[in-house]
Amino acid sequence: LSVLRRAGALVVLGALLALAALPVPAAAQDFARGLAAYEADDYAAALGDWRPLAWSGNAAAQYGLGFMYEKGHGVARDDAAAAGWYRRAADQGIAPAQYALGRLHAAGRGVTMDHGAAARWYGLAAEQGESSAQLAIGILLQLGLGVPADPVEAFKWFDLAAAMGREDASVFRAEVAAQMDPATLAEAEARAAAWRAAHPEQAGTDLQRLLR
Repeated sequence: LSVLRRAGALVVLGALLALAALPVPAAAQDFARGLAAYEADDYAAALGDWRPLAWSGNAAAQYGLGFMYEKGHGVARDDAAAAGWYRRAADQGIAPAQYALGRLHAAGRGVTMDHGAAARWYGLAAEQGESSAQLAIGILLQLGLGVPADPVEAFKWFDLAAAMGREDASVFRAEVAAQMDPATLAEAEARAAAWRAAHPEQAGTDLQRLLR
């Protein structure tokens, strides 16, 4: 694997390992076997294990197939197919899939370009502690794309993403803060603190960093 491909693999593996436990032992074994195959670059074997699981409704396998279609791993790259599998997993509450679907809507890849839809999916993933989604929804709120501009809410999401190690979020947070008066900045900081207090199990966890 190249450095970029290995980085992409780590992202998807970290997200998949963080998903809910599979309730059926046989399905869990099939998924684990597919995960090992994917990590070994045996994409055909991974597809063989994950495809039946995905069609049976397993959210982890659905996200995995979406990632493989988006990246062209073992299949022809197909953004529409990726979006379809991401949507199935996203509807089951899988944060990385919600973020991925938001990305596709923001870029108009495989789905209609729709910043409003991107904001909805980013927001759902952000509420689950997905730092990439927190950064993305912050940018939309800062620019007023797909949602009304809201610098206070944008600051909140940038601050939360920055706390999970996103240096790019720190830059955006500083830009927004520089345009605020002290009272507005205090309100924004209070919103971020309130979110952390209400989500203690998510405030220090990022699905995409679990393999570190």
